Amino acid sequence: MKRIATKEEFIFKTLDSAVKDHLATCSRLKIWLTIGVWCRTRELANEVLEIAHNLGCTWSDGQYFTDDNHWRAYEECSCYLLSLGEVHHISQIKEIGYHVISAEEFIELHKNKKI
Repeated sequence: MKRIATKEEFIFKTLDSAVKDHLATCSRLKIWLTIGVWCRTRELANEVLEIAHNLGCTWSDGQYFTDDNHWRAYEECSCYLLSLGEVHHISQIKEIGYHVISAEEFIELHKNKKI
């Protein structure tokens, strides 16, 4: 019986090689590609991006997350797709069917755990 690909597997197969290379650099994240991290405050955004930076993630253009958090673009509605190196309005993330977790959930998931 043929196995049906998961949503994440399907998305990954359709990505171009540059995006796949970007994803490979931050493969130690403990969240799926289709999960956004909602940061209600600039401080939470900084903490989330510091964790992602330490795991090898960058903005899609290769810049370090720690150089600019881009929080001002959406402020309390900022939602980060860390695997892709993007920030969007939380409503856009939900509209395309991605799951959203809070910054606090992301921080707890990555806190004091060996990666």
